[in-house]
Amino acid sequence: MIKEWTETKIEDIVTSISMGPFGSDIKSSNFVSDGVPIIRGGNLVNGKFHDEDFVYLTEEKADSLKNSNAFPEDIVFTHRGTLGQVGLIPHNSKYPRYVVSQSQMRITCDKTKVDTKFVYYFFLSPIGQNELLSNTSTTGVPAISRPLSSLKKVNISLPPLPVQKKIAAILSSLDDKIELNTRMNNVLEEIARALFHRWFVEFEFPNAEGKPYKSAGGKMVESEMGSVPEGWRVGTIGEIAKITSGKRPPRKESELSPECKIPILGASSVMGYTSDILYNEPILVTGRVGTHGIIQKSNTPCWPSDNTLVITSRWYEFAYQELLLVDYKNMNRGSTQPLITQGDLKKILIILPSETNINLFESMVSGIAGQINLNMDQSGVLSNLRDNLLPKLMSGEIEV
Repeated sequence: MIKEWTETKIEDIVTSISMGPFGSDIKSSNFVSDGVPIIRGGNLVNGKFHDEDFVYLTEEKADSLKNSNAFPEDIVFTHRGTLGQVGLIPHNSKYPRYVVSQSQMRITCDKTKVDTKFVYYFFLSPIGQNELLSNTSTTGVPAISRPLSSLKKVNISLPPLPVQKKIAAILSSLDDKIELNTRMNNVLEEIARALFHRWFVEFEFPNAEGKPYKSAGGKMVESEMGSVPEGWRVGTIGEIAKITSGKRPPRKESELSPECKIPILGASSVMGYTSDILYNEPILVTGRVGTHGIIQKSNTPCWPSDNTLVITSRWYEFAYQELLLVDYKNMNRGSTQPLITQGDLKKILIILPSETNINLFESMVSGIAGQINLNMDQSGVLSNLRDNLLPKLMSGEIEV
């Protein structure tokens, strides 16, 4: 152990530690539309606390589960189900208190001894994850044996408090920038969607004088999809895009490696890595089998799997927005699992604007998409930097 670092246990650096209630203490009949939110596994994803998509208990019910209440700056862990999940409730959280679920536990750190964010990052590090999961049982549902006792006895090496704060500040600054990029991208995507809706749903694209077409009295004609601007017509997605199926990769690894660094795109996300490239051009990918309705953009070398549909188009951004509007649920042909076909997607009816309007939209939104890609690239670099720094800072290999 490094000089000035001390070895201690979690039970010695917390003011409070507890588990969620017994299963019989919370039933679906207790849920209400608003009140005190219950933290569940879906609120702890990729080491982040997601302050949304809750079910709620009444204030009175939450009071009766006082030991299972969690508050801003508490750290929450999953002890049953998807193990290794850790989340820090932010100091500016949406709610003043929460209740942890039956599958979770939480701690309140003693701030005279430790920096809460330092402890949080410790549990995200390989060292902390190993300590947290050292008593895992894989019989039946994965679980941590004697979860509260195991958590209390976790060993943690602590530098002096000022050093803890410096380490936490370095890591949190990287996370904050990644989060800022994510929020910026969400806003940019909303702008692109709003522009598409304004032009191609409300028909308020700029006319020759730069005024909103429909509001300025632009001529409308009837079609099988209702009134459309003169010169526009009803067409199909197949007219603006080429649709093919992905393929089974020749090799698949779950982790990124020098040999396998090409992402395999599944129906909703990256599902592994391979050594070969199937596409090296801008494509759109959606699920063919299984998950439907998620449209992924890819502008870098990738391999879409055989459970996907791959869409290419000269009007990439316009096609993307049209695909977001498709009712994939009603396209399902599968009896045992969801299935959609190339042919069915190609036949989806859309309103086809003039090429002038599509090209103008494409030009405007391509700039927005370019900024989104830059933000994503930067976040990827920052994420790799954080992941590389995390174990080194937590072990004292790098001094601050």
